[in-house]
Amino acid sequence: MAEGTLVAAAATLAAPVSNEAKNGAVNPPDLSARGATFTVKSYPAMADGDYVQLFFTVDGVRTQVGEYDVSDTKVGTDLVITVPKATMTAALNKTISVDYVVSPFDGDDLTSASLPLFIGVRAVTKLIAPVVVEATGDQLDVEYLDYGISVRIPIYSGMAINDEIRLLIGTPGESFYTDKIKVRAVRAVTFSVPPEAIVPFKNRKVPVAYEVVRAGVAAPIPSEVLGLKVGEVEDPNLLAVPVISEATGSILNPDLAPTGVTALIGPYAGIADGDYVHVVWAGGPPAGAEWYLDISEKYLNAPYPLRIPVNKITPFLGQRVTLSYSKEMPDGSWQPSKALVLDVKRESAAVAAPVVPSSANGQLDLRDVDPATGVVVTVPANAGIRQGDVITLYWDSEVDEGDYTSNPYIVKATDVGHDIRFTVPYSRVRDGGEKMADVSYDITRGAAVVFTGEVTELVVRNAVTPAAEIVEAVNDRLNPDDCPNGVHVRIPATAKLRVNDEVTVTLRGAPGGGTMTQTAKVTQAQAGGELIVVLPKSVAQANVGRTISLEYSLKRANGGTQEVAPPARFDVVSIPGKGQLLVMGARNVFGSPLASQTPQFLSSFVRATREPVKALWKYDDESEVTLASTFRDRRPWMTLQVSTQDDVVTLNPVNIFSIGSASNAMGQMMALTNRGSVVSWGANAPAYTGAMPSTLYTLDDVIDVASTNYAFALRRLNGRIAVWGHASYGGVLPSDLSVTDARRIVGTQFSFALVRNNGQLAAWGHPSYGGQLSAAAKAVTDGRMVYSTYSGAFACVRAGGNVTCWGWAASGGNPGQDILAFTDILGVRGNANAFVAYRRNGTVVAWGAAGEGGTVPPNIAARFDIVVPGATTLHAFSAITANKEVVAWGHASFGGTVPADIASFTDIEETTGTLGAFCARRSNGSVVAWGNATQGGVVPAEIARRSDIVQVAATNTAFAALCRDGTVVAWGDQNNGGNTAPVAGQLRNVVAVYGGFQCFVAVLEQGGIVTWGLAASGGNSAAVQQFLGTNLTYLATAASRGRIVVAS
Repeated sequence: MAEGTLVAAAATLAAPVSNEAKNGAVNPPDLSARGATFTVKSYPAMADGDYVQLFFTVDGVRTQVGEYDVSDTKVGTDLVITVPKATMTAALNKTISVDYVVSPFDGDDLTSASLPLFIGVRAVTKLIAPVVVEATGDQLDVEYLDYGISVRIPIYSGMAINDEIRLLIGTPGESFYTDKIKVRAVRAVTFSVPPEAIVPFKNRKVPVAYEVVRAGVAAPIPSEVLGLKVGEVEDPNLLAVPVISEATGSILNPDLAPTGVTALIGPYAGIADGDYVHVVWAGGPPAGAEWYLDISEKYLNAPYPLRIPVNKITPFLGQRVTLSYSKEMPDGSWQPSKALVLDVKRESAAVAAPVVPSSANGQLDLRDVDPATGVVVTVPANAGIRQGDVITLYWDSEVDEGDYTSNPYIVKATDVGHDIRFTVPYSRVRDGGEKMADVSYDITRGAAVVFTGEVTELVVRNAVTPAAEIVEAVNDRLNPDDCPNGVHVRIPATAKLRVNDEVTVTLRGAPGGGTMTQTAKVTQAQAGGELIVVLPKSVAQANVGRTISLEYSLKRANGGTQEVAPPARFDVVSIPGKGQLLVMGARNVFGSPLASQTPQFLSSFVRATREPVKALWKYDDESEVTLASTFRDRRPWMTLQVSTQDDVVTLNPVNIFSIGSASNAMGQMMALTNRGSVVSWGANAPAYTGAMPSTLYTLDDVIDVASTNYAFALRRLNGRIAVWGHASYGGVLPSDLSVTDARRIVGTQFSFALVRNNGQLAAWGHPSYGGQLSAAAKAVTDGRMVYSTYSGAFACVRAGGNVTCWGWAASGGNPGQDILAFTDILGVRGNANAFVAYRRNGTVVAWGAAGEGGTVPPNIAARFDIVVPGATTLHAFSAITANKEVVAWGHASFGGTVPADIASFTDIEETTGTLGAFCARRSNGSVVAWGNATQGGVVPAEIARRSDIVQVAATNTAFAALCRDGTVVAWGDQNNGGNTAPVAGQLRNVVAVYGGFQCFVAVLEQGGIVTWGLAASGGNSAAVQQFLGTNLTYLATAASRGRIVVAS
């Protein structure tokens, strides 16, 4: 390759990584045919179109040896560049320098730091081995396992101040122990190693070494390894130990083998046909015995049985004997085996202790015992047990009331070789109190006890039920603003909950709304883990400035004693920040057919710095206060008060509305002025709606506006409604509809529906698309809110948390009984043909057109952490989890599938939708998008790089982002608002951006609007500019506040 002559900027990037380097060297013969690979780590501002070149500097000459073009899918990933094997071989036995240069699509070249690399095999000179002070050479007595050891690092060659010495005991994986010391003076260094680091290596050989990390040296410098023998480490060259099947553990009882025993020799490692073996019992003749065996082919894979008569056993009663063998080697030497050591005794043999499965670490928690069945105790399988043996279990408590002896159990043929289970009555264990209990057993044969189980010592205890916790609390302080989705009370897993246990949680605070009790029954999925009980945020808000007590009691399903946890106490605090306020963001448009596509979060800033500030947010007709720098606008028809310690502002309700269609370019805009009148503009829609009646211009008591595709409905201060538009789209009120107490109005594309103050419902418009109430809807008297799908269905959420639906069945007007049975629905969102409901338990359910989001995928349906309703597109839904992840489902072409990179984000604040694409705003002020590229599904690079986006609005096919500096950027369909160029000079001091069907409306801080997009659908507002400049503002006036609050 040609020599490089590129002159680049100073190094700002990390050095490349050699993937095949060992000890700072790469040996070409060890490489695969492809050659060597170098990794360039993902670097800041990595972008599609970057050009990366890899360079070798050999003998002062810098040469390009590899290159990489960064594509869209590689942005944010590590790059691997391959260098041919021949290029590596050409630099054999030389130290080279490796670096790379990034040439961005736009901007100056950036050069990485250099990697020094030796080509060839670098000899490793190891440092002197460490010394274990307590060991004799390489042998450590097991008594030191109780105290730990000291590992001394001698003064090694080249020892230097600031060296980092890393101690290594064992090998990476099980029981690996490390420690490190910084060298402060050139002297021997001693590590103190705790007992628990050495105990796992009992009777094993463990490597003990160290390595030195030194500045300027690429790889750690290793030491020689000390092979430390901990305790009795058997010679690995010894042959396999022989076996006597009649022995129990280390005891041989001649009474259990009246005719003698059978010794089993081999098979051993390296066994071969014709081996000559010498077997010695009890030291050999005369008292003991010996045998010489010729190993035939038959015993290459089976033990060689050798009978030891009883007269060679009984002489050794009360003594310890050994059985061993050795194999003659070709050179005439003998290779010994491991020795079997036995005590010849007429006594029971100690066998494995009984097992209590419900205990842990020597403790039995009575909460782990089912009163109905008692405590299960298992006698382990025993090779010496026989049919007809009798087992008796003993539970010996410190108090007599807790003692228990089982009935004798006669061993059956089917028991041999298996564990045998006993049960100790719960009442005996409970009556023993919080005391010690020894659990044992014996096994008798005839009249003699032949086996005695080791003793299992247990501490029986009634553990203290753990105190409850609050997930959102920091130590013992709870801020209600940290509880946007309620107060999550956590019952720890150490409460050991079982299925159908009943947990009653009580939060004690201010009388009334500040104190509440909630009961939950433990489900199968929750058993054994922690339990979350959610209390409403209002209970925390009612206790601001107070100390609350959190308590719970536990009633066991199995009838055990009721448990009462100790109380936990928390201080509830809420404090706004300081500074003059600037609030930004459009109010959450609610009453239109595509309302679910709009943003819903507002933000507060210090006016002078444009930095976020925590403020108190409160609707004018409520006492509930939220402290936050962002606020989800759930009631956009009400004036909203925002305050810091130094300033108070009040926002007008939503005051920009639109009509139009998802399928054509007919649209019109309407504004609600500060004095309660309405103004409309847009040349296209009157062909459908007709001119606005002159009587509507005279109204001065309008407080809210809803819309269908081609009709507006105005809610007035007196509860009456006025309409205007196409008769087939709800633009004419039926003669028999007389309403004086309208509370909310919502539209589909063809019809309107409203909720009255008395909870009843009314509807008009196209009868097949929601304009006619069903029998069930007519019976509703507790309606709270109505939601719509675009195509023609309504869903009313009622006071009991259930829903009643009507309208076009294919669009969600006829849900199944499973949906109608829910009583915990908090809210609903609709797209074109489906609804999704958000439940109190953090789950979502849907109905309507299955392929458009009416069926929730199993992986999303199983989630209990969905806390923020997301925007919709025409045929897909989105939602945000407690971890600030975004999920979506529905038609993939309309954003129903979240790309993997976006799905991995955990800082999503909210989503906005066009007809076919989603945009998600992140906590860092940036935005990402997916879905139909022509409808905003791809964010332009210059916008993607921004980190100051406050809110995103949408038209049918374009997005517009409000920036913290009061400017606006847009993308998507140029005709429908995706291009701000015609009005860029006017987009200054913008505080809110509303999206119509084909145009955007920006509300200015000083009052008035700026519009762009399809001129005939509202993008040209010249006709109303003079009037709105003084009569439409973001902040409320005293008069507009008064009118809205009276109407509430």
